[in-house]
Amino acid sequence: LFRSEFSEESIYAMIPFINNAKGNISQDILLCTKKKGLYIMKSVPKGNRISGEPSFIFEHFHTQIDSFLLDNISYHLLKTDAGYSIATLTKGSVIIDAEGKLINFLNKEVGLQDENIKSQYIDASDNMWLALSNGIAKVAINSPITYFSDKNGPGGTIQAIVRHNNTISV
Repeated sequence: LFRSEFSEESIYAMIPFINNAKGNISQDILLCTKKKGLYIMKSVPKGNRISGEPSFIFEHFHTQIDSFLLDNISYHLLKTDAGYSIATLTKGSVIIDAEGKLINFLNKEVGLQDENIKSQYIDASDNMWLALSNGIAKVAINSPITYFSDKNGPGGTIQAIVRHNNTISV
């Protein structure tokens, strides 16, 4: 299965996959492929193994950003408090939760100077650092403040802002 599934594909990152409500680390591994999206490598319990078969299986990790991952070159994975950040060489970084739901895009529209991300790091203050092709960027991913610009804001004149049930309406 491994040879046929990934024989023509590069795997750029592998990290432990935390996919349960308690946040416990399982033996599952999240794989970031160059152009096929994300996969989970799951270990097969000893009682369910067939002699001569691998002790693990691969499952495609379906997300809300599958088409984005297929269109862009994924390069790096990082576990964050919010979920997982997938860095690309072409369109910045995207953050998803453990269920594959989109949380946020980090790209030029939100202020990055470059969308070619080589690496990601979380520092002791929970800031994300991105190694770009032309420098570095610090992203306060856990900040309660969101910056809106002409590129990513609601546009027009803001008359009022209301927060109800953790949803902001403009």
